[in-house]
Amino acid sequence: MTVGGAVLLAAGKGRRIGSRPKSLLRVDGDLLLHRQLRVLKGLGITPIIVVLGHHAEAISEALADEQGVISVYQPLEEHSQSSSLRLGLGALPETTGGVLVSPLDMPLLDEAAYGALLDAWSFRDASTTILGPMVGGQPGNPVVISSDIVPSILAGLGPYGSGRWRGTDSPGLEHWESQNPAYIADIDTEEDRVRVASQFGLSLVWDES
Repeated sequence: MTVGGAVLLAAGKGRRIGSRPKSLLRVDGDLLLHRQLRVLKGLGITPIIVVLGHHAEAISEALADEQGVISVYQPLEEHSQSSSLRLGLGALPETTGGVLVSPLDMPLLDEAAYGALLDAWSFRDASTTILGPMVGGQPGNPVVISSDIVPSILAGLGPYGSGRWRGTDSPGLEHWESQNPAYIADIDTEEDRVRVASQFGLSLVWDES
């Protein structure tokens, strides 16, 4: 079973990082959003759904020239990761493949990281319906979801998208062991931004407003 599309989650307010859109952080000069889209398109993953909410106007401007990308909008009063996931999955055309799901706040994700995850999906256990990386005992992102469970997610069944959905007792969940820090290096605070930039030798800066 191949990957038949991607859902990128970018609806958050970024409250802990000064109410900024984390997908518009510049990573070595490029918007994080553009970097991720370029990698996914290079891997032939299509269509790509971007779930917007807070900061929708600014992110939409950055998406204006992107081909093969569909934006959907999360009502702010209903915003949650679970509802964003359902909204994104619901916008995908029906597929018999897996769906890649990723937040847009992980600056180390590159072609190698995505490719290794997709390879792991190709060799997953027959009972696996969700595969996600595990680095040093910490669950990471992105994850790949089987199209078999998409109807259940859309119906609001199970903990999918919540803080509990990567629990070790979740049925069909496969923790794929990796040593790549790209899967757990996310940017939630200014302290995270400074730390990740220093640790990995990156330029992580905001555009001047």
